[in-house]
Amino acid sequence: MKFRIVILSVALFVATALHGQAIAPLTAEFGHHKANAAMLTVNQGLYPQIVTVEAVSFTPSNHGPQFRKLDPGVNVILSDTSFKLGAKQQRQVGAKITCPSDCAVALRATFLSPKKDSSIQVAVHLDSAQYVCDRAKDCRANFLKTAGVTLAGK
Repeated sequence: MKFRIVILSVALFVATALHGQAIAPLTAEFGHHKANAAMLTVNQGLYPQIVTVEAVSFTPSNHGPQFRKLDPGVNVILSDTSFKLGAKQQRQVGAKITCPSDCAVALRATFLSPKKDSSIQVAVHLDSAQYVCDRAKDCRANFLKTAGVTLAGK
């Protein structure tokens, strides 16, 4: 019985911790092999969060994106890489992206609740996909098609 109570308590804590962190947009498309992108980080929770932001390259797949370090030649300059986001606050992070050829870059925001004595620390990773191509039109669709990704309902 004690074990069930502990599991239920942990589940409720995790559900509460996960409630409220968000990013926008989930995807964006840019042309001319460059982007002035922005990602909005949102903490709708009741407690402050530490947020770190990094850029990584990725390849879409039917099993989820395959992340890796930035590809050679891909350059990303972030306006912020870490900050404290108070309860019910939001903050925009800018990203200047340049690619020698078509590229897919994920802006990864990691939300981390501040560590308290004998508490569980939870990290939530959320990604905003930035597709940067020669032409913005159908950039994401072309990446998905090339990777052989099938979309649900299509």
